[in-house]
Amino acid sequence: MAVPNLPTTLEGWYELTIRLDRQWRQAVAERKTFTARGGSGTSGQSANRPQQTSWRAPVQPTPRDPNAMQVDRNRSPIRCYNCGQTGHIARAC
Repeated sequence: MAVPNLPTTLEGWYELTIRLDRQWRQAVAERKTFTARGGSGTSGQSANRPQQTSWRAPVQPTPRDPNAMQVDRNRSPIRCYNCGQTGHIARAC
């Protein structure tokens, strides 16, 4: 869409925005109704034929990791900010 003359006032920009928004919403609504009706042009030819799907084997669940909740293994031991020793925090130093 070409806009021949751009607005110079805020009110003009509001009007242009509203007009473009309405056009966009109308185009989206028309696109939805077009796809809901079939849209391909062969609505009567394949409507009575069931869709053929190929057989697939049932999906086996993936085995769970027995160590999934062991996230604390990657943490280093706690160090005190006062003395730098491990095993306690500064509040207990």
